Amino acid sequence: MVPVILGEERPSPRRRPLPLEEPERLALALALARLSETRERGQMSNFEAIKAEATRLSPWAHLATVGEDGEPDVAPVHPAWEGDELWIMVDSTSIKVRNIAVQPKVAMHWQVTEAGDGVEIWGTATLHEDLETKRRLWTGIFDYDLSLFSPGGPDGSPTTAFVHVLPERAVALRFYGINGTTRWRRHD
Repeated sequence: MVPVILGEERPSPRRRPLPLEEPERLALALALARLSETRERGQMSNFEAIKAEATRLSPWAHLATVGEDGEPDVAPVHPAWEGDELWIMVDSTSIKVRNIAVQPKVAMHWQVTEAGDGVEIWGTATLHEDLETKRRLWTGIFDYDLSLFSPGGPDGSPTTAFVHVLPERAVALRFYGINGTTRWRRHD
């Protein structure tokens, strides 16, 4: 087994492209070009690399929470990045929201690909039900129409809320970590 040094970067094996629609392909190509330019200038942090990898892997992630009874729960979510923080649209009566109320520490996992690549992020979650946050996020950062799930919009969907996740540490694995691991930890 090869030891991995914190923040070590190694090349990953060739990956098959994800099936994307034309607008998604163009947006992803533009984002990857910007990231490539930033990395070439030596300005990409480990966390930026991990965010880019999460975006490349899937728009979907799994959110792990722990309830008052100590039992874990995992739910698929479609998070959105706002800077270095994540937002998730939720129903305020859901199990994940009840769990976050008693234990705000969460973990997120982006699906491991056929190439064995994956991303995990650990952080602290907070619930936001206020109208100002709902209005701001409704059309600002998500890559899908939130009204498909809450037709009343921010003003007419009383149980719709948003979970904010402040990442505290993260890891991106290439080929299950064999071809490299990128680690990051928040230092406040």
